[in-house]
Amino acid sequence: DVYLGRWHGCEVAVKCLNPALFFQGGAPGGINRGAVADLMHETDIMGSLRHPNVVWVYGMVLPASTTKYKNEGVAVKGVGSGGDGGKDGVDTRKQNIIDAIQAEAGAFSMMPGVLRPPALVIEYMAGGSLKGALQRKADIVAGPLTRIILALDAAKGVEYLHSKRLVHFDLKSGNLLLGYRDRRPICKVADFGLA
Repeated sequence: DVYLGRWHGCEVAVKCLNPALFFQGGAPGGINRGAVADLMHETDIMGSLRHPNVVWVYGMVLPASTTKYKNEGVAVKGVGSGGDGGKDGVDTRKQNIIDAIQAEAGAFSMMPGVLRPPALVIEYMAGGSLKGALQRKADIVAGPLTRIILALDAAKGVEYLHSKRLVHFDLKSGNLLLGYRDRRPICKVADFGLA
C-alpha cells in the first residue's frame, strides 16, 4: 500500500510493506525475514540513485524497537550503509534490525494492529502512475508531444539504471510515475523490488 504523507514540510509517498507479506503465514508473532530484507535491499538500491528520472528515496520507517540500529545509519537511508556480509548475504546491522523487528513482533503477537510493517519514504509524484493516467485520460498524457517527452524521460531513467549495472525486471506503466517540474510533465522510474 502507498500513502501520502508529510516529511520535513514536503509531501512524500509512504510505501508500506504488505502486512500479509510481513507477518509469516498471517501470524502476527512471526515476521517474514526475507520480505524485510528485500525492503532494506530496495532502500539501499534506490537510496544510492540520484537522477532526475528515477524516484528518490528519503528513508525507511521501522518499528520503534529498531531505534538503536537506526542511529547506526542502516535505517535512515541505506546509502553507504556498508555491510559486512553477515548470514544469507545480509550485513550484521541489517540482521540486527530484522532481529529487533522479530522480537517486537513476538512481544505484540497478542495485540494485532500494534506492530506496523516497515515502510519506504519516497518522493511523491502527484500525477500517479503512467498506467492510471492513461486509463483516466489525464491531461498530463493528452498530447502526442507530451507522450514523447514522457517516453524519453522513462528511457533516460532506464539508461541511468543500466549505467549503474541495474536491471529493473518489472518495468511497466504502473512503475512509471508522473509529475511536474517547472510546469513541465516529467516521468520517473520507480519500484525496484525486483532489481
